[in-house]
Amino acid sequence: MATFTVAMVVVPYALGQLVMSGTNPQKETDLERQLRSRATLEHKMLAKANRERLAVLLSETEKGNAGDSRYAAALRGESLGTHSRGTTTGAQGIKESSK
Repeated sequence: MATFTVAMVVVPYALGQLVMSGTNPQKETDLERQLRSRATLEHKMLAKANRERLAVLLSETEKGNAGDSRYAAALRGESLGTHSRGTTTGAQGIKESSK
C-alpha cells in the first residue's frame, strides 16, 4: 500500500515540481529587471489599470456573483465592465455600484 501511495502521489508531485521550477523559475532575471527599469509612464499606467480591473473581477468572484451575468452579457456583445472614466481608480462592478 505504501509503495502504491508513493508511486501514485509522491512521484507525480515531485516530477511536477521539478518541471514547474525548471520552466518557470521564481528568480527575476537581469533582463526582467532591465525591462522593468526602462518602463515608460504609459506602461506603468497600463499595468496599474490592469491590476485595478483584476482586483474588481477578483472581488466579484469572492462575493460569488461574478460569473454568469458577465459571461451572458459578453455573449450578447455587451460589457459589464467597471464604471469609470479614464482610469479604474476606485472602480467597482456595475451591478455593485447600483446598490
